[in-house]
Amino acid sequence: MRQFLTDTSIARIIIAALILGIVISGYSCNGDDPPKPPQPIGLEAVNGEFYRGNMGGTLLDKPLEFGVKNYSGDYEPDRWIHFSLLEGDGTLSADSLKSGNSGLVTLEYNFSGSLGHAAIRAIARNIDTVEVYLRADVLIPGVGGQGQYVRLDDTYQDILDFNGTPVSHDIFDGIPIVVVNYEATKGVVFVVDDADTNGVLEPSSEVLSIIVVDSIFLQPDSTTYSARYEGTTIDGLGIGSHWWNDFVPVYGFPNFVHTDNSDPELPTLKVIYEDLNMTLWSRQSDSTIYQIDLTDPL
Repeated sequence: MRQFLTDTSIARIIIAALILGIVISGYSCNGDDPPKPPQPIGLEAVNGEFYRGNMGGTLLDKPLEFGVKNYSGDYEPDRWIHFSLLEGDGTLSADSLKSGNSGLVTLEYNFSGSLGHAAIRAIARNIDTVEVYLRADVLIPGVGGQGQYVRLDDTYQDILDFNGTPVSHDIFDGIPIVVVNYEATKGVVFVVDDADTNGVLEPSSEVLSIIVVDSIFLQPDSTTYSARYEGTTIDGLGIGSHWWNDFVPVYGFPNFVHTDNSDPELPTLKVIYEDLNMTLWSRQSDSTIYQIDLTDPL
């Protein structure tokens, strides 16, 4: 026999439902509940994308630090970061590192090979990927060569990334180049393509030549030209070496040796290695090199 709810029973059910709703609502809003942890937003190379070092060592101008950052702006502990070498023939100190209490890991790269450049990829799996670029201060003649931190297949933007603001941009009317000049402070200048001869370089403008010098020797009376380029080849040759005693035993005989007496105060020998796209400028008196040009073959 069907039994129908009385008005009193219905009222009791409604009251019980209201009480249950209040209890559930109060529980979900309890201030004692543990907050949800901040979610990771990305992997960060803490000190930027570009780093400078020296051949045969691990010391860089700033540490190679990485961390996974969350929405609170903190680096997260206990995060694995994995590394791979995209370019370069040196060695990484680890292929993966786990962050500690600081939330950061520190990687090292050893320029232990013959290449003065490297690119490293860092991965926080399922979160983010970043890449960083390293250069050693070195002279590497030949195709794809390098002078100082810049390679012959680099761009104007690469020059700025590794060297900062130049002392000057030297422009020559009607000639499709701009000389990006750090001679006074670093002993190096870069010749950059300016095809439209307007004197304005784009970030993608190509490096044509790298010239390293002893600006102190060339400008002996100047108070501002105070730099001598100190980088060398992997064999230790550079400014101050002798072309005959030092370069010939390593690179063989040059293709040409020209006498240049256009400056009577500086009689010069111009020593050209065509196959290496390298020109050495030396004093006639003792064959000491005061300038080295590395040029991208046209």
